[in-house]
Amino acid sequence: MNQTGLKTFIAIVETGSLVKASERLNVTQSSITMRLKALEEEVGQKLIIRQKSGVTLTAAGTKLLSYAQVIDGLWGQALRATSLPQGTSDIINLGCAIALWDFGGSHLFDAMHNHEKGFALSVQQSNGSLLLQDLTDGVIDIAMVSEPIVRKSQSSIRLADLDLVLYSDRENTPIRFDKQYIYVDYGADFRRQHDEYYYDAGAAKIGFNTPQMALFYILAYGGSAYLPRALVKQSDTSGQLFEIKDAPIFTMERHLILKEHQPKQWHWLEPLLAEIGLSQS
Repeated sequence: MNQTGLKTFIAIVETGSLVKASERLNVTQSSITMRLKALEEEVGQKLIIRQKSGVTLTAAGTKLLSYAQVIDGLWGQALRATSLPQGTSDIINLGCAIALWDFGGSHLFDAMHNHEKGFALSVQQSNGSLLLQDLTDGVIDIAMVSEPIVRKSQSSIRLADLDLVLYSDRENTPIRFDKQYIYVDYGADFRRQHDEYYYDAGAAKIGFNTPQMALFYILAYGGSAYLPRALVKQSDTSGQLFEIKDAPIFTMERHLILKEHQPKQWHWLEPLLAEIGLSQS
């Protein structure tokens, strides 16, 4: 693909002349002429008719213009997505399950950002299965998920589990059969634990897929739900919520999945995890 020729062709059309195109691209007019000629030879048709009043497109040029603009735009996006910022030698693409961003993902990002190892960072939040597929496809380099599925040529680092505690806005809330119970879906492992204990409780009337949404709802309208202790301590500054002491405490696993060779290359990673309290004790 003649990317330079396409960019030159677009500049000629947008400025209306080869002279103005040369000024925009900061090259000589003869270079513009040579690029246009090379593009026309590659396409096999004349694209532009030069007149005293300016340039006009041939039928082939009109057809090519829309494709050229799309190609040029996509090429620019590709460069922005893959180019390294000045002063960096690598980019690390971090994926994090949505429910884990406030419970490890943001801490890891901050620590990596402050580590000053000469790399740039990119973050993607999604559900666990999509992140693991992106890791397999090479879109991301490392994924924080709650349900590890380690595929060939991948490795896993087990992080500290997250305690999920039953909280309510009413101190005397029943552990079972609370009509205001809100179900938070933390994934397959949590569903298994929850269903084993609350096998006869029936379906909750309200459900969320992130604890943050459930917490905001409870603080506004009341109710009970399983929430991470860290979230409640951080958000419930007025002490509206009570921990239901006799309720079972469930756990959510946290894992980092990465390419098999990366633990050796990133020798700083595990010490960093211990430093920020994410390592499994």
